[in-house]
This record gives sequence, structure tokens and C-alpha cells, in this order.
Amino acid sequence: MAAAGKTVLDVVLEERRLEFAFEGQRPYDLFRNNRALVRDYPGTHALNNTPNTNVNQTIQPTDNRVIYFIPNRERLVNKNLTQNP
Repeated sequence: MAAAGKTVLDVVLEERRLEFAFEGQRPYDLFRNNRALVRDYPGTHALNNTPNTNVNQTIQPTDNRVIYFIPNRERLVNKNLTQNP
């Protein structure tokens, strides 16, 4: 049973966050489930990559920075596909 105030999806995403820590799965899990990626800690994701900028970011799944590339083998099979910009 999910914890009070959390959905089953919240619990599953939290478990995946812990299980796949440092494997780069988190953004895909969040965007695939139409959730925002919240970065509220210092690191190289700072705007303009300078330490004196605001490091708090919330990236929505509809943001232009979220791009999923189409594998080249899929584009070779289907000539109607074009690569995402």
C-alpha cells in the first residue's frame, strides 16, 4: 500500500530513484510519466555553468531541452522519419 498522500506511481518512482542511483535513469522516468525534474542542489547543471548563477531549476517534460533522439536504425528502416532537432 502506498504511503499516506502518495500514489503508487510516486512510490515506484522513488524506489527506482534509489535503485538506479547514479545510472542516469531519473530524467527518463520523470519525463515519461509527465513529471518535472527538480534540480535544487549545486552542481554542473547551473545556468551558464558558472557557480554564481541560480542552481535551482525545474525542467518540465515539455521543455525544449528535453529531446529524445530517434535511433539511426529506425530512420534507416523508415525513410519518412526525420531526426528530432
